[in-house]
Amino acid sequence: GKGRRVFVWGRGNVMRRRLKFLLDKGVEIAGYIDIVDKIGTEHIHFENVSTYKQGIVLGFVADRKGKSEISAFLEKNALIEGVDFFHFV
Repeated sequence: GKGRRVFVWGRGNVMRRRLKFLLDKGVEIAGYIDIVDKIGTEHIHFENVSTYKQGIVLGFVADRKGKSEISAFLEKNALIEGVDFFHFV
């Protein structure tokens, strides 16, 4: 069957370099989650949880405070670390 859609939380060149190994394996990124509300189809404001809740969220935010805030936010919205979201840095 069809797997869950993959969403990435993070931005910048470091994230895109780190993402290369997934893209090389043919993983399609359904969208990029950000705290900044940008215009553009691939960008999703983090508060629009319903957009990415059924998918898998890959976190590429390096700073510890940001990571724990993301974890707390996602867990509050019933996503489970290690099942629904993963931190990569």
